[in-house]
Amino acid sequence: MRLTSLYLSKLWFLGAFGLYALIFFIPLPPQIIFKGVQVVDEIIIVVACLVIYYGLGKNHPAWKALILTLVLFLFTLPLLRIWETAESNYNLILGLLPWSDASGYYSDAISLLQGGLLNTFSGHRPLFASLLAVLLKLSSNNLQLTIVIITIINGMAVFLFANEIQESFGPIVSIGTILLSQLFYRHFTGALMTEQIGFPLGLIGISSLFYATRSKTKWLYATGLFFLAIGLFARAGAFFILPALLIVGIIIFKENDKFSGKNIILFIFPLLFAWSCNFALGQIVSSPGIVAMGNFSYTLYGQAVGGKGWTQVFSDHPEIAALADKERTQTVYRLAINEISRNPSGIATGVFKAWKDFFKPSMFAGFGYVQPGDKFSSLFIQPILTVLMLIGIFQCWKHRAQGIYLILIGSTCGILVSVPFIPPSESAFMRVYAATIMVPALIACIGILAILPAKTATHQPPSARPNNRILVQTIFGITLVLISTAGACILTIIPKDISYTPFNCPAGEIPVQIRLSRTSLIQINTNETWQPTYVPSVSARDFRQSMRRFPGIYHTFSDTLIKTITPPVILSFSRNMLTGEFYWVIANTELVSMNTKILRACGQTSEDNSSVLVIISTQ
Repeated sequence: MRLTSLYLSKLWFLGAFGLYALIFFIPLPPQIIFKGVQVVDEIIIVVACLVIYYGLGKNHPAWKALILTLVLFLFTLPLLRIWETAESNYNLILGLLPWSDASGYYSDAISLLQGGLLNTFSGHRPLFASLLAVLLKLSSNNLQLTIVIITIINGMAVFLFANEIQESFGPIVSIGTILLSQLFYRHFTGALMTEQIGFPLGLIGISSLFYATRSKTKWLYATGLFFLAIGLFARAGAFFILPALLIVGIIIFKENDKFSGKNIILFIFPLLFAWSCNFALGQIVSSPGIVAMGNFSYTLYGQAVGGKGWTQVFSDHPEIAALADKERTQTVYRLAINEISRNPSGIATGVFKAWKDFFKPSMFAGFGYVQPGDKFSSLFIQPILTVLMLIGIFQCWKHRAQGIYLILIGSTCGILVSVPFIPPSESAFMRVYAATIMVPALIACIGILAILPAKTATHQPPSARPNNRILVQTIFGITLVLISTAGACILTIIPKDISYTPFNCPAGEIPVQIRLSRTSLIQINTNETWQPTYVPSVSARDFRQSMRRFPGIYHTFSDTLIKTITPPVILSFSRNMLTGEFYWVIANTELVSMNTKILRACGQTSEDNSSVLVIISTQ
């Protein structure tokens, strides 16, 4: 009996992942959409949250397993819907293939796998593309599995964070942060974006800071600063939160009411180490001449000329587009400083506009990610959350003698100071704030406690109860960082098992050599096969519906696919190993065996879009 209890107490998470795996084999109930609200899924989410709320704080292994399973399910549910409908949006084509910024990170990850280096796009922030390359390598180029693993990483981080919040603030605040986390993450479900690593690292960092403060553990506070800093280097955002938390840490860990020089060094070191890791990684996996965080110069210029956006510099000075990355970055910084010196009112206008956008309800507001329906959330829910956040800030100030509240005050100051430098107008659904997004959310949930009756608020003073979760959380964070850094560096030195022997094609055709994987491409079937859509298998009807719902600015591309594709075909986004170019490859299923790993073929690009390549014959 004791042996069974021991196994349950140590291995309950295996049972949780076993339960979680089952959701991929259970059909979802039909969806009902009312005024933009996905009614069925929202009901499922509410029920799951109620069960989680009831089980929070219960130490029985069965409850822990159930809560972990439900949290992972909450983060996977939107992905399952996307695969069920083959949705296309700003980041996805047919529910799987990357688009827009996501295609840049994916293409750089594939280049790294095939012996190349990260280009300018990912080289500015190399951590996510490096993580993606390693996961693709470990999964044998299985894009679907890689996306599931990324989803699990984010769900696991939220689970650990919610447990820390439960111990510090009680179950109401904890369940509130889970729900707001899910509302934020659903906008990036399945998308290969830097938010996928910045968000979990930020959660791990903040959670570590809370536990370190409650347990009075200086080295763990330093660890929390490291995770938060590396998360911000992965998904650049509210960087001023770092000096704010550095100051807070120095205050919290005073010795005999005096500031300790050793503590100052201890807390500065992880920030420098995080910067060093990011810089060293960039030097190893990125193409020469790329400046880390160089694209911030565009944002600074846009703010300097009155908050006109990061693309404004290319309109005002189109000549910079021809410059190399390092020279272009230096030039844009110089132009921005000149604008600030020449017309200080421009930067003042940009700063005011950024703060206004942060508080004005919209998809760009501080709670802009809360979008469960058409306009309803912007006009009603977001203002309520903003008011709750203000109440929560007041509550944190009242309890500032307790370290965790001082952390929240410092974090809020750091975020607000950062807003002018990361204008919300360039951050739909607060994506740029991913690493710190849960600070305002957590404070809003604390605000809820202030307006609830004392008997239902269940607020509890922070405790320093020891547990194994912090060890799991620290190992989890270190593993994620090591995979993204050391793992990517190893990729650059291991031998590649690919032959690049050139061959000739008839005049007008392009020789291509691409890697194919059944779970990294879309198979578009005729409607007559009666095969239901579930990515990677998509019916012709759902393919056309998805492409017609594609964002209007991309219709040049979607119209080309509709015009060019005649099912049954496969569609992939692949790198031509012979030239390094990426194409949207369309191939008749009769020409391509699904057992083929490397396809050598001749193809023609579409007259309407040169990035779309139709396979004519195979070698």
